[in-house]
Amino acid sequence: MRRPRAPGSWRWLSGARAALTAGLLTVSACSLDGYLFNERPLDRYALSNAIIPDSLRTEGEWQVGTDRVAWVLARRPGSAPRLSMLYCHGNKNHIEEYWSRVETYWRAGFDVLIFDYRGFGRSTGTSSEATMRADGEAALAFLRSRGVADSSLVVAGFSLGGVCAIHLASRIVTPRALIVESAFTSSEALVRSGTVLDVPGRWLVKDPFDNLAAMPAVRAPTLLLHGDADTFVPFSFGEALFAANGASIRRFVRIRGADHTDIPTVLGAARYGQVYHDFAMTPSANGATVLP
Repeated sequence: MRRPRAPGSWRWLSGARAALTAGLLTVSACSLDGYLFNERPLDRYALSNAIIPDSLRTEGEWQVGTDRVAWVLARRPGSAPRLSMLYCHGNKNHIEEYWSRVETYWRAGFDVLIFDYRGFGRSTGTSSEATMRADGEAALAFLRSRGVADSSLVVAGFSLGGVCAIHLASRIVTPRALIVESAFTSSEALVRSGTVLDVPGRWLVKDPFDNLAAMPAVRAPTLLLHGDADTFVPFSFGEALFAANGASIRRFVRIRGADHTDIPTVLGAARYGQVYHDFAMTPSANGATVLP
């Protein structure tokens, strides 16, 4: 026999849910933006020169609005035409933490420009989707001022950096290739994938970061990589971005057993860099593949 519900119990349950939601909002509204963005300014970068010598590396700053955006350019030796990568790094950390990836791409044959979004590392100002996009546009303008043609430009973005990379390739430039690794579809979807409560994403993160909406406008050959063991950005997000991509040449690579940040480790640095370089050199192979 079903036990009768005590009078007023629905009010208690409703109140408990409201209290839990309020508690989640109180904690997460601060922590999710804090997790995506960087709140630890640096005075200088401590970058290894074991692989990229000082003579082939330049550090500087752009003035963007009233803020300064810090950047590092790693150049390949020689003057022959080569591939130039505009690299948009992931969340929380700064150039120093992503330097090993720069070294991998450099070894694979790219000139690499990496920059810190406003509020990250040595860059001043406050982080937002709008400032990230503007910072990426400043990076593109810098490469163009150095004579880098769109036909030799590879725009790459990891995780949060996918927002910047997809923005550039969907609205600003048609590069030789767009490469996106471990990116999410939107902040709304990211919030809903990580909370037990059915709350709107806009309550927990201030910007939409809607990569899924931007993807159909991409025309550049596109390579997407996503680990099928990603515990931060579900693998299905990578599949959705691939399905939405508007390029006639597109390839989706499923990295078996890889979590959010360890695709280079799972593949091995040399092979990982080669996957990027091979696609950039000869964008082809429509469809989906699995590695390793």
